Amino acid sequence: MNNELIHIKFEHDEALNSKKEILSSEINCLRIMKYIKNYKTLRKKELQLKTTLRRNIGELQTKINNLCKIVPSIKVSKNLLPEEKIEEIKKRTDRKTEKPKDKIEIELEEIQKKLASLKI
Repeated sequence: MNNELIHIKFEHDEALNSKKEILSSEINCLRIMKYIKNYKTLRKKELQLKTTLRRNIGELQTKINNLCKIVPSIKVSKNLLPEEKIEEIKKRTDRKTEKPKDKIEIELEEIQKKLASLKI
């Protein structure tokens, strides 16, 4: 097997365009590497925060359980509370459980409304 070199001739413009494309590809690769590195650090930080959160929740849960054992339970009959207050309490808890919409969700809804208005 002969090791012969093959030479290809490029025009000056082609060579410049190729160099530009290669350099832009290198820039994009470096940016991607930077994003990946940033992602890894953020992910590591997220995992640390999750573990501390789990630990804190566990501690709070044990404290709440201890308090429940210590504090006597009081039973309130429904006749003592007016129905209006019961409904108000239910509404408050419903409001607390609703999640606020993200910016992305709001934008998505706006775009869907625009699409719907264009279809009409």
